[in-house]
Amino acid sequence: MPRIRAVLLCLAAQGCAVWTPLPQADWHTERPRRQQLQVWVADSAIVLHAVIISTDSLSGVPYLKHPSCDSCRVGIPLAAVDSLRTGSSEMGWWAFTGAMAGFVAVGLLWSLSVRGD
Repeated sequence: MPRIRAVLLCLAAQGCAVWTPLPQADWHTERPRRQQLQVWVADSAIVLHAVIISTDSLSGVPYLKHPSCDSCRVGIPLAAVDSLRTGSSEMGWWAFTGAMAGFVAVGLLWSLSVRGD
């Protein structure tokens, strides 16, 4: 049973994305067009890029659409926004490397535990 828990823990850790909370004081800071913002409204999140924040609203393009798609732009009143986080939902080279290292570690742990039985 401890082996199964170790394997599940390692595999679960590979699916974690890194999102950094954005303090409300920094919401109006200009960001690159392709930077993704995770916008939390009530109990759901939407990931946008090409985000524009005015005094009373936030608008952006869903991250699966090209940043220049003005017809795709969605608007949200700032009063409805609970929090913002910056980060990326795309897997970069570092995330791929980390996932591979995790799988290798699981394989090593598994082979060592099989030998120890």
